[in-house]
Amino acid sequence: AVSGLVMDAMWDLLNRIQRAQPGVEAWMSDLHARNAAQSTAASATGFARLGQYFPASILEGARAVTVDRMPFPPVVALGLPEFEALAAMPMAGITFGHMYFLHRDHAGEALHFHELVHVVQWAALGVAAFLPTYAVGIVQHGYEASPFELAAYDLQAKFERGNALPGIVDFIRWHADETRKEAESLFQSV
Repeated sequence: AVSGLVMDAMWDLLNRIQRAQPGVEAWMSDLHARNAAQSTAASATGFARLGQYFPASILEGARAVTVDRMPFPPVVALGLPEFEALAAMPMAGITFGHMYFLHRDHAGEALHFHELVHVVQWAALGVAAFLPTYAVGIVQHGYEASPFELAAYDLQAKFERGNALPGIVDFIRWHADETRKEAESLFQSV
């Protein structure tokens, strides 16, 4: 009976995530429009080491915005109260599509790197696949142990140690796709 209740709860959550998606996409579009003028290309942040890990096309397409308060979608209004705690969590950075936001007090090179991992994940999956995949990872594993965050933190630690990471973009894309497949198999099982 417990697994039936868990499956029902997961099915309900997946349906609500799908219903909320257009609202999140509209919120993101507005966020990008409101912050475009103050955003900076990742290539212009002054952190030359980023170019050793990411190609110029990614660094020029990714936009960094320094803020005092992290933006977050209105998850409760969108019918996803499970993510309210995440919205209230103190964050150093957050990524929405090609634009990432860094708290003014934490806008160092390693955080730029971490958020660029997320930029590549978003680009690999697109909004329609990224949002439910990320949400399922958070629900199943919590924030820090979610697949996308684990990958970003692991790669960030290697970056901070100065490890060479040949093929990093291909790895991030592969990992994002594998994570999406796992989430989709969960969707199909409920």
